[in-house]
Amino acid sequence: MNWHLGLLICISTNFVFAESPACVGSNIVEWSNCAGSHIYPNGDKYVGGFVGGKFSGFGQLVSKNGDSYTGDWFENMPHGLGKATYANGRVPAEGRWINGRFSQSQVINLDLSKITPVQQVNVTSETGSGSALQPDNSERERLLAEVELERKKRQELEQQLRGNQQKNQSSQSITASSSLPIIANRRALVIGNDTYRSVPKLVNAREDARTIATNLTSVGFQVTLKLDVTEKEMKAALRTFAGQVQGGDEVLFFFAGHGVQLGAANFLLPIDIVGDSEAQVKDEAIQLQRVLDDMSEKKAKFTLAMVDACRDNPFKSAGRAIGGRGLAPTTAATGQMVIFSAGTGQQALDKLNNADKNKNGLFTRVFAQEMQKPNLTIDRVVKNVRNEVAQLAKSVGHEQVPAIYDQVLGDFYFKVPK
Repeated sequence: MNWHLGLLICISTNFVFAESPACVGSNIVEWSNCAGSHIYPNGDKYVGGFVGGKFSGFGQLVSKNGDSYTGDWFENMPHGLGKATYANGRVPAEGRWINGRFSQSQVINLDLSKITPVQQVNVTSETGSGSALQPDNSERERLLAEVELERKKRQELEQQLRGNQQKNQSSQSITASSSLPIIANRRALVIGNDTYRSVPKLVNAREDARTIATNLTSVGFQVTLKLDVTEKEMKAALRTFAGQVQGGDEVLFFFAGHGVQLGAANFLLPIDIVGDSEAQVKDEAIQLQRVLDDMSEKKAKFTLAMVDACRDNPFKSAGRAIGGRGLAPTTAATGQMVIFSAGTGQQALDKLNNADKNKNGLFTRVFAQEMQKPNLTIDRVVKNVRNEVAQLAKSVGHEQVPAIYDQVLGDFYFKVPK
């Protein structure tokens, strides 16, 4: 079977076929919310659920060469828990699948021997592509009963998976709190620095980082959260994170804290930054381009860098004038998108006014809301964020327009409809 990795999306398969009718009609394209079987002219055989003419739900495909996959499907792709066996003797792949790609890291402590393969409905003839090969009533009832049994088994396995993930999380990692599982192909490093030692402290960068981390976890990211990190800790976190990223991963980097523009480059400041000179800042701070370059070298499929660091220059006092307000325009590589919470020369608002009790800055609170809306591409999400932030800032007489630098190919979704 040749299952290709398409756009990685995070979705939890719904078993909608337990009480669905058998698919009726000779045009497979019209089959929707039903259970049935089909043989293709090349000899591939499928029995299970259909939505909109595509394999969706629980089912089994046996290819003409003897390979088979039994488990969850979404739009003709293995997606969810399942097992593939191969005619050429390759080791069976049991565990979580993401759009046709086996995610081996998800098999830890999962007992998939409990999964009972769906037995093939009698399919002995073929009258052309799209012809319906219907099970009789007894076969249909058996099929639906097995789907219902699998639904219950999968719920138990999902609970077990989430429990194991929570036990394995470090003290500074976010654990899964929603029904969506952590997906190894989605990784995020989130940093929030408030308690600066030699430059002005901030009030909600840590809270912004926590909010973004929680929301990323809810849409399937494996999140590493770091708060109030020193230069040594920040550089170590970046090295560790870069070492975890693999080719084809979807990656997000979020930083809330102080940042400065030095020349044409942007630098993110650890909490122990001193900054007696521009050369010292360049040496002790983290250059944003380094993060982007690391992701390019790792061949990440999609990289989103979010920087909420467009605040007043932390070095403008005590006779020092290192850098300026805001961050410099940047260049994203192919497959990357960079978004700053404010444009060049603008200040990002931590709150709208003294009556604003929201714990998050303006940019973060809006982004967290938009990323939870289903079926929005990343382009639409960031444009919605920019428009909403600009309007809210304007309502209090302030100019703040998030800057977007986009070189993304294809579509990325935080969340799609279940």
